[in-house]
Amino acid sequence: MGLSLTDKAAFLRQEGVDVDGMPRWQSRGYAVVWERYLKEGHNTMTGEKTTTERRRLAVDLELPEGPDYDAYLLRLLDDDSGARRRN
Repeated sequence: MGLSLTDKAAFLRQEGVDVDGMPRWQSRGYAVVWERYLKEGHNTMTGEKTTTERRRLAVDLELPEGPDYDAYLLRLLDDDSGARRRN
């Protein structure tokens, strides 16, 4: 499976890389994900205010580790499959 996180950090330190001083996204990566938000508008026919749910891309620089990462991915996949069904 490759090196453990500890072994990778040790290797990078040997190469002169300050692993502890790196931003987390540089050492663990980042994700571009769909984010849901509410958008207010109005019905041009009736003039009444409306609210609808929209999606936009967002960058997540704080990825969880270990089992939390697995749960994070499963949540993203579940959210995305629901969005595909509706579109």
